[in-house]
Amino acid sequence: MYFNLYIVYFYTNLNFTDKQKEDPAKLYDQMESNGLITQVIAHMDEDEYANLLTYLETIRDETLTYKNTAGAVLQTIVQDLPRNAAAAAEIVNSWTPEQFDQVRRLAQMANATGMNNDKVVDFPQTNE
Repeated sequence: MYFNLYIVYFYTNLNFTDKQKEDPAKLYDQMESNGLITQVIAHMDEDEYANLLTYLETIRDETLTYKNTAGAVLQTIVQDLPRNAAAAAEIVNSWTPEQFDQVRRLAQMANATGMNNDKVVDFPQTNE
């Protein structure tokens, strides 16, 4: 529906009011029932219409694939989060006070030496 509406918008000099565009389904039905869409498409270059339609279908398929892939990844993360959080809590709960102190000192040392911040300095390469 929207594809053919925009074909009419862009390939004709017809003007539509904002009010008419508020209900695209109704506007489409009106254009379809009076044959306007068919006439506009009939006057287009056959290859151009086919190429536009193919391009639209490709974009649609790629978008669906991306959304499904991203959705699947997010779903896995959400499903695994409670199990992973429970495992992490179990590990942390098993630490002794000395182990907590070691982790704290390691984090302080990493912060002081520039790991994960802008204090890291690149050393020049030597030609050996």
